[in-house]
Amino acid sequence: MVGILGKKFKVIAFLIICIVLYLIIYPFYIRWIAGNYAKEFAYVLNSHDMKKYDKFFSEDTVFELNDRQIKYADAKENMKKVQAFTSKGSYGHLEEEYDFWELIMNVYVKKEYTVSLMLPVWDYRVGEHIITVGIIEGEMILKRKAIFFYDIEQVTFYDDREGFIEDFIGI
Repeated sequence: MVGILGKKFKVIAFLIICIVLYLIIYPFYIRWIAGNYAKEFAYVLNSHDMKKYDKFFSEDTVFELNDRQIKYADAKENMKKVQAFTSKGSYGHLEEEYDFWELIMNVYVKKEYTVSLMLPVWDYRVGEHIITVGIIEGEMILKRKAIFFYDIEQVTFYDDREGFIEDFIGI
């Protein structure tokens, strides 16, 4: 009888420790994921490999610029055509939460996370001209599919001074 109670106690203690670790570590994990998606963005674009594009973006990922939207499935053909550019070193971070209860709601209840995005693009070739676009600012919305898996639901670009985004995604 004592052996059974001891095993139940160990299982309950193990579950409590796992839950506490999850509650403490998961917010840091989400920040890490957000940063990785932002860093990976330029790497994927710079690969000019449609297989990597397909893994990184879902068919329903929405690209937005100046209140105009297009889904990845529709932009894919145009992305294949515009491959003469260089993009390395993108970065971004999860929005900062200053209110403890907002943090709790966003981390454990909400399934969407807004991530800032800074995407440097240069050596963009338009015919005979090579244009340095600079840093394109925007944000991504990551949607949680499961506890540890995410999709990029939407990418919003704030400006497009040189017309790169319009050409690249075909808006």
